[in-house]
Amino acid sequence: MWKSIKDWPSLTELFFGKGKSPSDEPKRARSKGKFVGDDKSTADVNEAWEGGKAPTKKKAKAKKPATTKKAVVKATKPKVKKATADAKPKAKKAPATRGTRKDYALDKKLKDIKKNNGMMPVKKK
Repeated sequence: MWKSIKDWPSLTELFFGKGKSPSDEPKRARSKGKFVGDDKSTADVNEAWEGGKAPTKKKAKAKKPATTKKAVVKATKPKVKKATADAKPKAKKAPATRGTRKDYALDKKLKDIKKNNGMMPVKKK
């Protein structure tokens, strides 16, 4: 059930996998701090890499075929009916928004004005 601490993987094994270490990866050969190029006359040895072998290149992922674009349907505006003399326009509700105390106070004053038919309410002292 329990494993001893000795059996736990090291940090190197956790990051790079078991059996691999960062030193196993091939390194570029350097001369005075600059990279060394490959000598084309020696086909079996790659002088640009330490150990004489270059790392294997990873295969490129296959690209997905391009999908065709679907036709875009234009949205048309709904036709507005003209108001007749008898019909009253409907009042639109304001969207519910969060505001500051100042906004709430102004809204309250506007409601009071509407109740009093456009007259400001008089506060008694």
